Amino acid sequence: MILSSSDVAALLAALGLTSSLFKPIPDLIGSLTAPLDGVVSAVDGITTGLGLPKLEDLPLIGTILEAEDPMGITNMYKSLSTTKTHVVDSSDPCHVEPYDPPPVLSQTFPPFDSAKANIFRYRQQQSVNLGSWFVHENWMTPSLFTCASGSQISEIDIASGWGNLTGARAVLERHWDTFITQDDFQYLASIGINTVRLPIGYWSLGPLYCQGTPFEDFASVYTNSWSRVIRAINWAGEAGIGVLVDLHGAVGSQNGQPHSGISDGKINLFGNPTNENLTVNVLTYLVQQLAAVTNVVGIQLLNEPNNDDSLPDFYNRVITTLRQVSPEAMNFPFYIHDAFNLGMYSGFIGSRKDFVVEDHHSYFVFGSDDSHDTIKQETDKVDGPVASDLSSAYKKNHKNLVVGEWSCALTPESLSKDKNPDSSREKFCQGQEQTYSNNSAGWHFWSYKTETCDSEDGWCFKNVVGNMLPPTFFSYNSTPATTPAKSLLLSRTVAEMKLPAMVEVLDQARNESSLWNVKLSDSDDSTASPPASPSGTFWKKSSASHQRFFSIHSRRAQSSQVLPPSLESLTSTERSIAKGYSDGFLTAKIFAQYGMSRLGFKDQYISDSIKELEGVVAAGTEQYYKNWFYRGLNDGEVIVGKTLAQFACSVLTDPKYGWILASCVVFGDALLTQLIIRFIKYTEIDWETYMYHIELYLKGERNYSNITGPTGLLVYPAGHVHIHEILYNITGSGLDIPKAQQIYGLLYILTVVLSCSIYLKAGGVPNWVLLFLPLSKRLHSIYSLRLFNDCWTVFASQAATLSLLEGYNSVACILFSLAISIKMSALLYIPGLLVILLQQCGLARTIFYVTLMGLFQVILGWPFLSEYPWEYISGAFDLSRVFLFKWTVNWRFVGEETFLSPGFAKSLLIGHLTALFLFAHFKWCRHKNGVIGLAFASLKDPWNTLGKLSPDYMATILMSSNLMGIIFARSLHYQFYSWYAQQIPFLIWRTRYPLPLKLAIIIGTEYAWNVFPSTDLSSGLLVTANVALLAGLWYGWDHAQDPVQVSTEKKLK
Repeated sequence: MILSSSDVAALLAALGLTSSLFKPIPDLIGSLTAPLDGVVSAVDGITTGLGLPKLEDLPLIGTILEAEDPMGITNMYKSLSTTKTHVVDSSDPCHVEPYDPPPVLSQTFPPFDSAKANIFRYRQQQSVNLGSWFVHENWMTPSLFTCASGSQISEIDIASGWGNLTGARAVLERHWDTFITQDDFQYLASIGINTVRLPIGYWSLGPLYCQGTPFEDFASVYTNSWSRVIRAINWAGEAGIGVLVDLHGAVGSQNGQPHSGISDGKINLFGNPTNENLTVNVLTYLVQQLAAVTNVVGIQLLNEPNNDDSLPDFYNRVITTLRQVSPEAMNFPFYIHDAFNLGMYSGFIGSRKDFVVEDHHSYFVFGSDDSHDTIKQETDKVDGPVASDLSSAYKKNHKNLVVGEWSCALTPESLSKDKNPDSSREKFCQGQEQTYSNNSAGWHFWSYKTETCDSEDGWCFKNVVGNMLPPTFFSYNSTPATTPAKSLLLSRTVAEMKLPAMVEVLDQARNESSLWNVKLSDSDDSTASPPASPSGTFWKKSSASHQRFFSIHSRRAQSSQVLPPSLESLTSTERSIAKGYSDGFLTAKIFAQYGMSRLGFKDQYISDSIKELEGVVAAGTEQYYKNWFYRGLNDGEVIVGKTLAQFACSVLTDPKYGWILASCVVFGDALLTQLIIRFIKYTEIDWETYMYHIELYLKGERNYSNITGPTGLLVYPAGHVHIHEILYNITGSGLDIPKAQQIYGLLYILTVVLSCSIYLKAGGVPNWVLLFLPLSKRLHSIYSLRLFNDCWTVFASQAATLSLLEGYNSVACILFSLAISIKMSALLYIPGLLVILLQQCGLARTIFYVTLMGLFQVILGWPFLSEYPWEYISGAFDLSRVFLFKWTVNWRFVGEETFLSPGFAKSLLIGHLTALFLFAHFKWCRHKNGVIGLAFASLKDPWNTLGKLSPDYMATILMSSNLMGIIFARSLHYQFYSWYAQQIPFLIWRTRYPLPLKLAIIIGTEYAWNVFPSTDLSSGLLVTANVALLAGLWYGWDHAQDPVQVSTEKKLK
């Protein structure tokens, strides 16, 4: 959804929304109205002043931005879940459960890397606020205020509440350790969030900085707070995320609001020398500690200060003081909030040359129709489109602007008369995101989460992602780098971008210079200047010329042998043009190799680069450098975008990149599975019965005839018993259903991993076919919402198939035996397995493998075989079981009388055996004169083998064998879909059907399995789809297919 600035303005007007001069807290307003150092490289003999790493030194994306874990305790926090305050059940409702926190005291930062720091600090920011983690607001984390003191609205009320200091400290430390964890940072990085804004108070620095403040009496509560702030910064660094540290609460309060830490509503910072000096001391400590931390992108001096007359002077004095703290502080980014006066402070920053960023907060409130004057006053502030105001400020403060807080929140009044509130809310939310992206160097959503995310409409980032906002926020809208290997390939792909030869660039510049009558050959004439920015008449006139240049370069990039001009032959203007273009192009290239970043603070970056390039960029030619830097940057970003698009296409089609797409499929399906477990209700079917059976087994019962439960006798072999005994113990006698769901969710994902591995090992299937694997609604239900034992059989069968493809025959046979010991459905693979073993291993070894499988069955079943052998064999391997007609998914259309008749059962058995023989004789073994020829050859020479069979051939045989068993099964229940659901796409692409028919079979099969209860139509459709698939395999069998594996070299020849 793309909204123009006028669209956003119209939407605001339609909703009755006006700009707010404060954060419209739901519970309160109701319906209220680094020094740039180092040299990158020499480009055409001209050195670069960018503090960036050399291209050949680039580490992997995903590791280059990672902070080290000096204590080795990273994984410790993954076990901590987000919990509310722990209060024990006693006569004192505010008695706090003792808290023994994990060791977080000895936190250190990894060594400073100025080159990486420049990427973090200058790049475009897609960010969220981590609100109410270290500075609390009662509407966001109400549980912390349950036993707070006083008015129960601010941080100081928590610190002074909860009965005593020990209780308050336990409450806060537990919250710091559980409200946001390392997993949250990894999640944010996975959806393209590259920065977080971290609000802290002066009290967060520890007891020393509470002295002489209202928090002095409660200082001990914050003994361990600073170490946790450091830990948060390191967690962000490990995920490749930058951190903007925001002083949300200054000494004395900068705005009198509860989110500044106080409850009395007084503003005691400005005009109070003591509080001002204490605040400067706090900021000085932050700069001392953080200016040399690689992933700290800046420090915000104050949050939403009152627009006091002395505020500009305060900012100037503080910045001057902080610049002198250390060498790193000289060029360190400082962020200042504009006190909701966007225009005034854009001018304030525009008058400065150092790295100072304006933070503007953009909130909207509902204007009451009864207050016409107020509406007009508020509406006057947004008469021009929101984008226009931001754009004006963006240009005035040389693009050093971020929107540090905004949300999707709307009051009920604003939507009460809207015919389509959901659509308007989405447009409102996405319109803001697009406006802030286009007219600032970054945005920071407020806020990542609250305790009541499910009911917070528009304030909780976790809830609006993929709902009101897009699902991802990458700078290039590219696929996330889900694995280090994919990151490496992306990095290498971008690294192969070719810088245009400077001859071409200068030719283009000379061509365009004629449009504004400047002779670039006049080396001493540096008075003539091009336009001040890459826009306007000149750039419009030259755009067609530039497009021709860009097109020519694209064709010549990989083979251009054009020699660069000598430096001596270039004028100072030409040197600045060449230097600017090459720096811009390389900046786009290098930033893209760091998490697919883009340059954000462009003017500041160029200005700082020119300062470092004194003597290289001649005086008077700076504007040439700047304009051509923008040109090179734009060209570089365009090529990066095209490179990523080509890479994405390769991922979908090129077999060597198949594992990249597979990793994306697994990652995405893992997220989907977690969402299903969280939001869809569990349905009890057989799990309770499984647990009843295990309970009897653990009590000593070994007679299968006596092991029964709510839905009947135990009818599964011993492998089922052993696996569910483990599950019984893990899940607290089977009572912990959520834990069981997580186990089955993991089992499902592991099965997807195996399926992807089989597809890629076998080959011959387009990569994009893997995208079908996570699309089955029924399959997710079978695993995570029903907990059927079929899932374990499928996992073991898939593992066995992959082992066979990899050449581990013994392992494969043991795994197939394990699958059979869980549920007999795995017997469907045995005909195909025997055909493979006879050819690949010979008769003698095949007998050995079959014996091994039988021995494994005996070992697993020995607890029962040793006491009640017949009861075990007849109960666990009952081939005469008759399934109920009401549960059948496949043969309902034949009617119940036919379904239950012995003749129908015999017909299915004959059909199954016939299909197996036909495929084995005329397809699988035709190169051995059919299955009969194979049998005679094996008897004649039991040790004779055909050699290692191709993975493609083996996978097709095993899956075909399984499919035939499913087609001729007398009754398929819904959970039986898992037996072959992940094999259908593979088999479909072994047919010669046109794509529409392939898709029709996949969709028809999925539809039939999701009709409950089944109907004549759905069952007939299922049988038809399965038979059509088998027929396609018959007619699509490649007559040139060689069952013997050949080398890649032979295939190429």
